[in-house]
Amino acid sequence: MMNILSNQLDREWADRLIDPLNVLLCNFQIMCANASGIQRNGWGEQFLCIDQALDTHIEHCSDAAARIAQRILCLEGKPYCKLSEFLRYATLNEVDGSVGQRVAVRIIRDGFSEIIRMEREIITTAQHGGDEVTAHEITDLLKFQEEAIWRLRAFLRRSAFEEVYRRESA
Repeated sequence: MMNILSNQLDREWADRLIDPLNVLLCNFQIMCANASGIQRNGWGEQFLCIDQALDTHIEHCSDAAARIAQRILCLEGKPYCKLSEFLRYATLNEVDGSVGQRVAVRIIRDGFSEIIRMEREIITTAQHGGDEVTAHEITDLLKFQEEAIWRLRAFLRRSAFEEVYRRESA
């Protein structure tokens, strides 16, 4: 006999989602801390260009963490809430925010890329378990992240002038 949660989801499938959702929650908390540290201590001639974007990324990560924690509660799980848990279970590493703008952009880009990888796995698991709400919630987060990665890649791309100038001056 199946064990059904009060929201009519199968307990076994819900349990398969709680741990990955908690790891995702931890990664969003680390991303938020990393972006905040970069914003406080970052440097470089174009740093002002990414400063406003960091506000948006911090807000997204904070909101995503809250939404994921709420979803874990809906699955009758316990979301991680201690800093020690965030650091222990996150697959992302904390970084020293004292970095130049290109390194800062790479850190944020790579963080979102790892988060997207995890989210796609969670979406697949949720769909297999008939949990459309979790799948939708995570899919909703992807739109911002994919656009953010595209913008971050564009920031890192060298212009044709820069490439020619670097070759000529070398």
